[in-house]
Amino acid sequence: QSPGGQKVLELVNYAEEPFSVQCRIKGVFSPIRYEPPEQACCESLTPTQRGAFTEFVVPSLRIAGRVYLANRKPTDHNAEVK
Repeated sequence: QSPGGQKVLELVNYAEEPFSVQCRIKGVFSPIRYEPPEQACCESLTPTQRGAFTEFVVPSLRIAGRVYLANRKPTDHNAEVK
């Protein structure tokens, strides 16, 4: 967690090919921005709220990337990556 309530989720791809990653994070977040190391910051991702969780898809994780999550309201946050 960084100052201002923003959370950062770091993703690493150990495979030899890019793939999409579906993420489910406990809490309500918007906006969501994705920063891959091979591009300038940032690509906006579209969140979906499902109860107490925010879901989004990183469309093409090549090597690694960071996802920046901004809180819409204070809640407990636990990450579950599928």
